[in-house]
Amino acid sequence: MRSFVRVFATLGTVATIFALADCSSGGSSVMPTNTAARFGAQSSLVSSNAPMQSDAAAAGLLFVGGGDKPQINVFPEFGGTRQIATISKGLSGSGAVTLDRAGNLFDTAGPNNTVVEYAPPYTGAPIASFSTGTNSMDAPTGVTVGPDDTVYVSEIVGGAFGAGQVVVFPPHSSVISRTLSATFAGFMTTDAKGDLFVAVEGTSDVEEFKPGSTQGTRLGLKGLLIVGGVTFDTTGNLLVANEVCTVSSCIPEIDVFAPGSKTRAQSIGSGRFVSAEGLALSRNGTRLFVGDSETQQHPSTVFELAYPSGKLIARIENPGTTVAVTR
Repeated sequence: MRSFVRVFATLGTVATIFALADCSSGGSSVMPTNTAARFGAQSSLVSSNAPMQSDAAAAGLLFVGGGDKPQINVFPEFGGTRQIATISKGLSGSGAVTLDRAGNLFDTAGPNNTVVEYAPPYTGAPIASFSTGTNSMDAPTGVTVGPDDTVYVSEIVGGAFGAGQVVVFPPHSSVISRTLSATFAGFMTTDAKGDLFVAVEGTSDVEEFKPGSTQGTRLGLKGLLIVGGVTFDTTGNLLVANEVCTVSSCIPEIDVFAPGSKTRAQSIGSGRFVSAEGLALSRNGTRLFVGDSETQQHPSTVFELAYPSGKLIARIENPGTTVAVTR
């Protein structure tokens, strides 16, 4: 998970999550999951267990970004250790990625700090662009799409040490409808009702915004110290990437909170990660994908874990630090 200092260091150059970019080939198509293809990927298989047949039959796509190259790496949703594509065109760096219900892909690393939108099969130029302002210092840090297709973009305004906010775009519109005050807003997610949940980077809590509101409410979750990625499972439990620190060290883990509870019901992967960031669940809720942060001594890693047991299923080295799965 990114520490308070690391967030600002990253924001000084590029947004902190997923990546798409222009390749010399002009971009590769996202191939069907049963098609083998070679796209010059930098990731490599470390370990893998074959997916269950029932899982494979329902497989979609796993999108991974935030690595050291301006691109999104694409894997099968289950058994995702064999890279099948890269996505490029229309990006200037590495940023945050999410998908809407129709499978459209959003990335925060468009030119001049814009968010760009791609339609399946992701082979062409962006179909839309979202600008959060004219200030070139504004830096988008996260993006998510609600169940009604409202687009939310978190950003730091006025440079790395500026104020945080979330910019809201109505469904199918690139015109800002309102902004939400959210200091150091980072990763975000929405629940089934459309409430927005914002990880407050470098702090120990998550903020909830009701639809139409401009001010959030801190959840007051216990046991959090430094929060990162957030997501919901299929039963409404909130998952939070968290670092539990002592005087000598910090231990990243994924904490699970039942609906309405301020006390975690379960912790997953404690001691396994270097700095857990991005979180995504498979569509059937049986797999948890964790993007582990890249450091100078350690490449990025994506862990595929059985959920809710946390058992390791697969591990991909150096694909990026954050993840999104076809809805």
